[in-house]
Amino acid sequence: MSYKVTILGSGQVAKSLCSILHERSFPISELNIVSRSINKISYGKEFILTKNLHKFDFSDTDILFGAASKEAIQFCMLKISSNCIVIDKSEAFRETSCLAISEINSNQFHKHNIFSSPNCVVIPLAIVMHALSKLPIIHASISTYQSVSGAGEKGSKALLEETKGTFLMAKQTPHYFARQIAFNVIPQVGTFLECGNTFEEAKIEKELQKLLNISFSLSVTCVRVPVLIGHSISLHIVFDKNIKQSTIELALKSISCISLHEKERYVTALEAAHENEIFISRLVVSKNHAKMWITCDNLRKGAALNAVQIAEFLISQTS
Repeated sequence: MSYKVTILGSGQVAKSLCSILHERSFPISELNIVSRSINKISYGKEFILTKNLHKFDFSDTDILFGAASKEAIQFCMLKISSNCIVIDKSEAFRETSCLAISEINSNQFHKHNIFSSPNCVVIPLAIVMHALSKLPIIHASISTYQSVSGAGEKGSKALLEETKGTFLMAKQTPHYFARQIAFNVIPQVGTFLECGNTFEEAKIEKELQKLLNISFSLSVTCVRVPVLIGHSISLHIVFDKNIKQSTIELALKSISCISLHEKERYVTALEAAHENEIFISRLVVSKNHAKMWITCDNLRKGAALNAVQIAEFLISQTS
């Protein structure tokens, strides 16, 4: 059986969706890409011309992948059929629909036809912490180092333009972020809340709580770094009793999408870009503490691949 698939959006996540759908030979009878602007997006050796969002007929779409704003997906919801499967990357339905990661809660998918793919940092974090969930965690401290593509094409463009401007010794003003991102590190992702945390930090805590139903405390600090693709995370976990490194390693190795690198063989964001795995390195366990370095491609496993894997699971249950 093949499906009529529509992708909403033409940005970096939409392009990654096209690449992954083609790479994984997803059964497509018709593929449409809709957006507000007209673009050409590659699908294998072909180029697909996007169609106008407001003129497109969504009524016979079987699977809709949302890779645009929450306003755009909300508009589409008025046009689709009741049988359409919706898998959305925006924040539109994260509080009201199934927050979905196939490695964690696929046993709940049959109850829904609207799915929200979590924040691009939450996906690798949730998978790692779910792998360790049978161990008695009492606290997790999270520091993220997020690439500019997490802020969309405008974020990537800002890094490239500011880098060029710096080399040309031009007077620099921030192009998109609160401060210059080129040759800099910005301890702010999202707007600030009254409590002092940023919206991104609060969102990560909230989504991890919804996915994992955690009972332990969390602290999250999010940092924007001058990297084009690839989010990195420093994770420090405290358990309520001493634990062996071999126990942590065994739990992590049980998850197929996790690639564990031992000793000094660490993985950087540059090396994780364009890959599908969640890379874990710098794992150190001491008494009841474990710390590790997590890296993954935020456009693929952090976004598009997760969405495609949700769809793959759903169609596997109907075939």
